[in-house]
Amino acid sequence: LLSAVEPLREAVEIDPAYDQAWAALADVYVLLPEYEAGSIEEFVPKAIEAAEKALAINPDSARALTARAYARFMYEFNFDSARQDFERAIDLEPGYATAYQWYGEMLAVLRQTNDALSQLDIAADLDPKSVIVAHVKAWILIGADRLEEAAEQYAITLPMAPDDGNILSNMEMLYLMTGDYEQARRVAERAAVAIGYPPEPSIAVADALENPELLPRAVEILSTSEGLPDGAMSKSLYYMLLDERELALSGMETAFEAGDPYAVHMNRLVMYDVFRDDPRFQRMLKEMNLWP
Repeated sequence: LLSAVEPLREAVEIDPAYDQAWAALADVYVLLPEYEAGSIEEFVPKAIEAAEKALAINPDSARALTARAYARFMYEFNFDSARQDFERAIDLEPGYATAYQWYGEMLAVLRQTNDALSQLDIAADLDPKSVIVAHVKAWILIGADRLEEAAEQYAITLPMAPDDGNILSNMEMLYLMTGDYEQARRVAERAAVAIGYPPEPSIAVADALENPELLPRAVEILSTSEGLPDGAMSKSLYYMLLDERELALSGMETAFEAGDPYAVHMNRLVMYDVFRDDPRFQRMLKEMNLWP
């Protein structure tokens, strides 16, 4: 993604009226925080600016509308405006799979799981070889605690990209949740190679779930791991599996204040429903326009 910035910047310098290049640049900028290649503060305003420049040139740019919608729901928490942008983008370019995918992700965040999955199915029909579309469907199913369906989806997804770190790390979470700890360890090793995270925290969690006497060791490894970030989709998930709720919530708060690119997704994960009566959790959701 970072390597894509320079040629896209060169493209809009050569032709400032090239709306497709501006829209592509918006795509790159809006995704960089998720892939830990830069901060929300640095790149999301650039994403919105690039999308707005594309739309100033071509108000019917479905690609720019989609990128702006993604920024609006993920980082501005403006779900109504994002919905309008997504739906207009789909009307303008009904063959654009990413619009359905990202719209589906927003609907999942809004806890409209079946509608979200319908959007992902449309995206998969349009782009059946898309690894990310296939992966996101399983990711949403895991968050909704529909684990059998998630396993079926990953049986389709993994052969598409056997060494994809995101797929492997989410499969590891699936195996931990279903109690297949040996498989979780194997997948964690593969995910660590692909992503560059240390495998020790994942393996320690599997060990502790299999043998509760190892819980203190797992907590120590998690708390001291520098390679595994805090956040709703990261370290807090492991703490929840270990039933260390205070550590999970504190970790989410820490990441939220620092700018967790996946913060909105805490609303859709059934695993976090135990916090829905907690004022600290409600405060974060309220700041993201997700409470009540």
